[in-house]
Amino acid sequence: MTSIKKQLLALFFILIVALILQLFYPIAGNILLSLGIIGVILIYLLQSRKQDHSKILAEFIKEGDLQDQNKKNLISMNNPHLSYILDVFTKTIRDFQESIEEIQKLTDVVIDTASDSTKQSNLMAEVNLTVSQGAQQQAEDAEKGSKMTTELATRFQNVLQAVDTMQNRINILQKLTEQGNLSLEKTIESGNSTKEEINQVFETIELLKDSLSQINTITAVITDIASQTNLLSLNAQIEAARAGEAGRGFSVVSSEIRKLSDQSYNSASEIGKILDNLKEKINAIIQSVESTNQKFEIQQQSFEEVNQVFDQFDTNVLDLINDQNNIRGHMNVLNDTKDNLTDAINSIAAIAQQSAASTQEAATLSMQQKQSNEILLDLSKQLQQVVVEVEKSIHNYRVDKRTKTTKKIAFISNLQKGHPFTELMIENGEKAAKKYGFHFTAKFMNRFDKSEQIQMINDVKKKGLDYLIIIPSEQKSLAPVIDDLYREQIKTICVDADIPNSKRISFIGTDNYEAGKNLANLIVKQLGGSGKVILSATNINQENLKLRVKGVYDVLAKYPNIKVVGEQSGFFDNQERVKDFEKIVKTCGGFDLAAGVDSDFGTVAMLYAEKHDISNKKFIGFDDNPVNLQAIKQGVLDAVVSQRQRLFAELAVKKIFDLEAGKHIKENDLLSTFIINKTNINAISK
Repeated sequence: MTSIKKQLLALFFILIVALILQLFYPIAGNILLSLGIIGVILIYLLQSRKQDHSKILAEFIKEGDLQDQNKKNLISMNNPHLSYILDVFTKTIRDFQESIEEIQKLTDVVIDTASDSTKQSNLMAEVNLTVSQGAQQQAEDAEKGSKMTTELATRFQNVLQAVDTMQNRINILQKLTEQGNLSLEKTIESGNSTKEEINQVFETIELLKDSLSQINTITAVITDIASQTNLLSLNAQIEAARAGEAGRGFSVVSSEIRKLSDQSYNSASEIGKILDNLKEKINAIIQSVESTNQKFEIQQQSFEEVNQVFDQFDTNVLDLINDQNNIRGHMNVLNDTKDNLTDAINSIAAIAQQSAASTQEAATLSMQQKQSNEILLDLSKQLQQVVVEVEKSIHNYRVDKRTKTTKKIAFISNLQKGHPFTELMIENGEKAAKKYGFHFTAKFMNRFDKSEQIQMINDVKKKGLDYLIIIPSEQKSLAPVIDDLYREQIKTICVDADIPNSKRISFIGTDNYEAGKNLANLIVKQLGGSGKVILSATNINQENLKLRVKGVYDVLAKYPNIKVVGEQSGFFDNQERVKDFEKIVKTCGGFDLAAGVDSDFGTVAMLYAEKHDISNKKFIGFDDNPVNLQAIKQGVLDAVVSQRQRLFAELAVKKIFDLEAGKHIKENDLLSTFIINKTNINAISK
């Protein structure tokens, strides 16, 4: 086989490989096909250079002006085969130039993407390193917590032992109290019996005193009778002396009566003296008994007071026993809680150690990704240099350019230009559109009326439109407009706010009802379950804001001590909104917390704080725009519920690219929300 045939066979093989490669990698296939065709042309030129008409073709190719139709016609008349080769060569050069242009564009995109990815990798590496350091510190803290929990468990055990010792002593005290009560009861019973006996003695002495009085009375009567008898006997003797001998016997009798009378008088006198002495002794006994009785009464009263004290002491002991039982019950609960806490702390410590290891691995992977991105960036720049060199080699060939169509995307916002909520969103969408080769236009509202967005849609449609990305300001009037666009083969993607009853092809945003519930849970946490709330929104009837407000009310319905005392809506200008907010505050008589369901509320809170004392007030915002983050740092906002809105437009452009590639896209992409507060603001700011 000759050398020429081998070369042609090799080139033929290259052409077949190029055709196959075109099916999977069009750019690489076109380059390889171009090189193969150029090789065939060169071989053919070498074989046919003795022919005169080949010189024309060679000169034609050397000049590089492949647009000269006269020379093309001349070659075609002289040698149709050369004309065919020239046409193929021209087409190959054109395809090659277009491929180079695409490669240059893609290389620029790859370099930009690699550069952005490198920056993001650097940030991610820093964040992961910070997280790993925090995780390591957390692991160490968890380890300390585990040790402290173990020590706490020991202390709890000591407390339980002390409680048991106290319980034993209280039981002994209770027994002693019971014995004291029994002894005191016996003493009181004995005292009552003695008191009765003393009363009986006192009564007997009183009776004896009465008897003495009676005896004394009788002796007085006897003394009186004796005196009278003595007087009578004296009279009788006188009369007997007068009678002489006849009255001698009567005189003897009267003399004896007088003797008996004297004896009776003397005996009665002695009895009187004895009775007087006995009376004095009885009076002394009575005084002694009365004194004893008084002392006994005092003693009985003291016994009663002691008994009451013992009763109170017994009651207190019983209360102490109940308190001790309650303490023991609570200590048992605390002991169980301590065990659960110990297990939880140990689990946290173990998880913290795993997290620390994982974050260290993540930090390592981030560093590797950073290196990979830097390598990719370096290779992309090398590829760019190669493309530049290749482009130089074919730059001299002038061919007819084919007109390429670029898909046009319009982004229509519901806010003014430069608004912090949409600024990064639109910027990221514009970058993504540039990378995919789409033409991207952004439009903004100024008047904030229903017809403004419709007018903007009509304006961009007149200039040519393939896809619409919109944050709808309201549903009713825009739904038929989106349906009309769909019939005109212009597809719409809604972001942030949805129009589900239209022919929009997809919605990208937040589950606004869940976002409202998250906001309400944050309100409950900030207020501790009790307080007065004011809700604020630019337009509370806007569908996404309406869903957020509904989520707030549904959660707060479970907390009767939290009252929504005011609602604010209808103001897009922040100054006017602040004035209206102040009126609502006066109308409802003050508030404990104000919460905004839109991204502008942070600005409203900042303006309100400039004029009013907010030291006892709490403010919660929505979204992580720069003003809100600054308000958290300054202590005006306590927290915000943040969407991931900066991804909305970028995801919409990706969906458009997938549609152009014939891929299926999801109808709804709902991204989650997260909380930003004073604790994590620095990490979020990074």
